[in-house]
Amino acid sequence: MSPTVNLKTLEREIQRANFKDGIYDITWGLFMCSMLSPILMRIGLPKPLSILFFPVLAVLFLIFGKRYITAPRSGIARPGLKTRRKAKAVLIAGVTLNLIIIVKIILIRLGIIHLQSVPMMTSALHTSVFFITIFGFLGFITDYFTLLLVGALFGISIPASEILYPYLGEPLDTLLPFGLSAFVILGIGAINLYIFIKNNPIEMQGVSNA
Repeated sequence: MSPTVNLKTLEREIQRANFKDGIYDITWGLFMCSMLSPILMRIGLPKPLSILFFPVLAVLFLIFGKRYITAPRSGIARPGLKTRRKAKAVLIAGVTLNLIIIVKIILIRLGIIHLQSVPMMTSALHTSVFFITIFGFLGFITDYFTLLLVGALFGISIPASEILYPYLGEPLDTLLPFGLSAFVILGIGAINLYIFIKNNPIEMQGVSNA
């Protein structure tokens, strides 16, 4: 077996281990909770703060979670240079795809591109495809397969909210699908975090040797 293959296998194992603590899962769950900002607005939180609350909470949880939960137990592994380059390439492709979708929607609404029937769900479906595609690629490249589930749930929630709107109205049409999706991701993260902490207790420092 060649050393190159061994190094690649080792890098993949280290990379996968970096996601086993549930920190990233909970972070993505908190980001998905951003769609629940209408709840915060209804209880009196100003609009800018209600929109930023969950994203800021997600970033803070990621930083402090990795520093005070993961690092003392197993350290923090970073992806290799080749993996980071691939991830950047996928992000660029995703942004390009998103721009194409946005331009297409604008052209449709301006009447430059004519379709016999353009329901409100057209934009939702395009955005859904974007999220599912970009998160799927990122999850595959980084070996973080929860991202596939994040993309799928978020992508499905977008057209689902359009379907529920005539029956539930605002804000329940958004809160129900996105809230359920966020709950699933947060639940997975909480379980993984519990298992990680249970299986990786912090070693006592300064214990005298017999």
